[in-house]
Amino acid sequence: MTAFSIKTRQRRQMIDISEQVRSLIAQSDMEEGIALVTVLHTTCGIVVNDAGSGWEEDMLAFLGRVVPDLDWRHMHGGAEHAKSHILGALVGPSVVVGVEGARPVLGRWQSIFLVELEGPRERQVSVQILGRSRSTGSTPAVAS
Repeated sequence: MTAFSIKTRQRRQMIDISEQVRSLIAQSDMEEGIALVTVLHTTCGIVVNDAGSGWEEDMLAFLGRVVPDLDWRHMHGGAEHAKSHILGALVGPSVVVGVEGARPVLGRWQSIFLVELEGPRERQVSVQILGRSRSTGSTPAVAS
């Protein structure tokens, strides 16, 4: 599996991981295809959205309000732990990004974010790439 670690510093945090994903795709043998970017934890997620526009702060503010206080049953880490699991399920653990010219296909303002919901922690992100190989030109090939 092709993966990288990231250490988060705050309880809730947006971290742009576009460069790490771009680097892994460039190091692979894939010319074109798709990359599946997945965080290997249940209290965080992955999204594609606008970088540097204040969107990150808006998203964190929204996530802080979207799950109400309830009588939670998943309490081994406290009430906030249950909320983090629910938010992780709502955000989702992965995104699929196209690959062309051994680079991720992202719009001008798009970036790939890890959404930390219960930090600070060390997180693992997997990048699996499926597509046409640069060296052989054949398909399908998997770099993982």
